[in-house]
Amino acid sequence: MIRSPTFFEQEHEAPLLQLNKGFLLADPSTHDAVFERVNKWPELLGIDRETLSLPESYPQITKDKNLARIFVADAERTFRNEENRQKMIRLLNHVSVDFGGYHQGLGFAASFLLLLFDEKTAIAILKKLNSSHEYIPGYWQEPAVPFARDAYVFHELLGDHFPKLKAHFEKLGIVPNMYATKWFVGLCVHVLPFEALFKFMEYALKYGYKYLMGFSLELVSQLEPDLTGTENISVLLDLLKLDGRRIPTEKAVSIVEGALRWEPILEKVEWDIIRKEVFDKHLKARLEAAERAMKKAQEEDSDDEIVFSDEEDEEGDEDEDED
Repeated sequence: MIRSPTFFEQEHEAPLLQLNKGFLLADPSTHDAVFERVNKWPELLGIDRETLSLPESYPQITKDKNLARIFVADAERTFRNEENRQKMIRLLNHVSVDFGGYHQGLGFAASFLLLLFDEKTAIAILKKLNSSHEYIPGYWQEPAVPFARDAYVFHELLGDHFPKLKAHFEKLGIVPNMYATKWFVGLCVHVLPFEALFKFMEYALKYGYKYLMGFSLELVSQLEPDLTGTENISVLLDLLKLDGRRIPTEKAVSIVEGALRWEPILEKVEWDIIRKEVFDKHLKARLEAAERAMKKAQEEDSDDEIVFSDEEDEEGDEDEDED
């Protein structure tokens, strides 16, 4: 999108660009350096852009009217120009059908990629992120069980490395899905200023979910004094969500780059084991209860006798005949 000569004129007030802070400039002469950088991103995922084409079914259209309404609302909250909104809606329609659901974080990631890539490349990147175990498969579905599981994995790692902070969070009733969604599911779009976000994306595409965990641990590491120094939940959540009013760009960049130091530590984590443990501890019973409730509701619906109007008339006629 940013290659369009009218893009910045049309979208300079778009919500998506609120954290641009002059990183992407309207001057086309500055764009070559940006694209030289981002054109390497698909290669990090093993995507050959030369072989890409839009699927024959593009766009698949969701049959869920409520979901279609959400796509429109999310596009309107992201872009100002109608053509750009329609691109986003078209893409979300397609990938949500392919992914079997939708989470608003997918809209965040998709809109950012559409700034920099054509639709077929953006789709290929999103599909790779959603399908490979190295990245975030299942995070963009509803319910996003894999995300909830990994959020609790982070909570366990928090206890291993920052036990006082974990105890502080638990005392205040702060659970990981209250803040980790924007890191893991939204890939820090609408969280990090663009200067930091571009670095974050590069590292996330290169190192996958382990980088997301490292980023999360580095964030609490650098902010630990502030986090433990307050019991104001609003302030805590602002800090964890890297609210720009509290976290300057320099600090955000430092967190993104500092996350790399966690790589050798996280390589030692037995991911399959810890994921199963937190699933069994925090999610299994809830999901089983929800499944039982749904099954019971379906059985009750199937047991309800439906009496049609013509049947009611026939019953009335029979009563009259008996009289």
